[in-house]
Amino acid sequence: MLKWPRRGPTRSTVPPGAEFAYAVASKRLDEQLGSVADLDRKLGVVIAVAGALLVALAQFSASRTGAIAPLWARAAAGLPAILALLLGLAGFFVRKFEQAPDPGRMAEYVSESPESMRWTALPAVLRALNDNRLKLRWKRRALNAAVIAVGLAALAESAAVLLRLA
Repeated sequence: MLKWPRRGPTRSTVPPGAEFAYAVASKRLDEQLGSVADLDRKLGVVIAVAGALLVALAQFSASRTGAIAPLWARAAAGLPAILALLLGLAGFFVRKFEQAPDPGRMAEYVSESPESMRWTALPAVLRALNDNRLKLRWKRRALNAAVIAVGLAALAESAAVLLRLA
């Protein structure tokens, strides 16, 4: 949990730009947390596609209708699909994003003015933004790498099908 100062500022110590700074930081934190849900949906699609490619590859390899594609072609299709599946799962399980301000902690400041409460909460919101930035970067990179791996798996699986048909 993010640490907060024990006593909030008095009304006279709140800088004039505090309201604007809190509004900007709070809006950005909401956008960050919204992008987590978007990335999770995209990672779910990548995981499903990678799983479907693996099932298709297994069906293709177990087919009794003729010659089997060379082992290297099946491996070239299966390895990127497995990698995409693992990257998608790794990105999906990046959790514990920080949310600020903590409502329980804010309840301790109910006797303060709203401006003073927001000024007191601003450092926690900024720390949450910073902490979440690194987690979101990892989640985006995992998604990008998984999409590339799915594309490679689809190309390799298509090549394996063509080799089998030839």
